[in-house]
Amino acid sequence: MRAVPKLALEFLKEHEGLVLRVYDDARPRIVLKPGVEPEGTFTAGYGHTGPELHPGLTVTYELAEAWLRRDVEQAAQRLAARIGAIVDELTEHQYAALLSFVFNLGASPGWTIWKRLRARQFDQAPLEMMRFVNAGGKKLQGLVNRRAAEVALWSTAEPGSLDRSPPSSATRSGETPPTPADPVPASRSGAILTAVTSAVAAVSVAAQQMIAAAAPFVEQSTWVRKATALLATAAAVAAVCVLALTWLKKREARA
Repeated sequence: MRAVPKLALEFLKEHEGLVLRVYDDARPRIVLKPGVEPEGTFTAGYGHTGPELHPGLTVTYELAEAWLRRDVEQAAQRLAARIGAIVDELTEHQYAALLSFVFNLGASPGWTIWKRLRARQFDQAPLEMMRFVNAGGKKLQGLVNRRAAEVALWSTAEPGSLDRSPPSSATRSGETPPTPADPVPASRSGAILTAVTSAVAAVSVAAQQMIAAAAPFVEQSTWVRKATALLATAAAVAAVCVLALTWLKKREARA
């Protein structure tokens, strides 16, 4: 597994903040008495949660540091489980930004951001990250700020970019086209759908051709009539399948 960069730990320390006591995240400013039950989740250190936390537990700086490293390593494992070897293709800043993202939110397997990253559509990652700003059915400014900071971290030292900061007078007067989107690699499932659709369409066409060829003999043979009826059914089923497969292709293209 890729090592956790120091950059990620420093970023998390800055944005999580350090609290050297166990508190209830539903009422963080209240000093809890031993034995009290939480209204939210017991938390301590740099946003650490776990069954070992309870009011009255002595929380030292060293313990908070150990918890943070363990929690970030767990975030790294979750990230690797979602995007696999793509982890090794990220810059240190991109990797640190994603570790903060997973540390803060988790890594639900159904999120589109993992699909974008696995497809190497790295330019789409900041857009996907900025979608995660809601909690409890409301958009939270704190999450907007956190996502914006992660996007800024992701975008630091962008591969291929020059270390220049031209004034607005220069960018207004010169060409400043948008960066082209990352190319979308051929989808394996899309290729399979295309092949299956073509094959089913070919079956439909072949069935219709056979029905046309057999038409002159339908009235002369019971066997030909039965075979023609079967071919007509096959052609109809194939036509429905083509429509369904075409719809699936369009839906995958939109995803």
